[in-house]
Amino acid sequence: MAGAGDCSVLERLREIAHLHFMKEEEEIVCRDIERIAGYLSQVSKALEELDADPDPLYHVWESRSRIRDGIDRERRISVASFLQPGRLDSEGRVRIPWREVRGG
Repeated sequence: MAGAGDCSVLERLREIAHLHFMKEEEEIVCRDIERIAGYLSQVSKALEELDADPDPLYHVWESRSRIRDGIDRERRISVASFLQPGRLDSEGRVRIPWREVRGG
């Protein structure tokens, strides 16, 4: 199971994106966050050994990232450039098809 710190990130993501998870989904997301954090830590250490700046890695998914350290950052990479047309909603958020409620 993911650590408590990893799940606090999940709580912050819920607040920002207005997400709701079923218990099984929450466990999977916490585990994924733990794995991603571990991977980014390994990448950061490798970049530091190469005397490279790892900071841009943490600002890929959001135009103004407050998740990591509360400091506003400039956009480094646009998420939209990696997505197929139509994947962003009118507010610039990524649409997740299986989560959308289809009215009848």
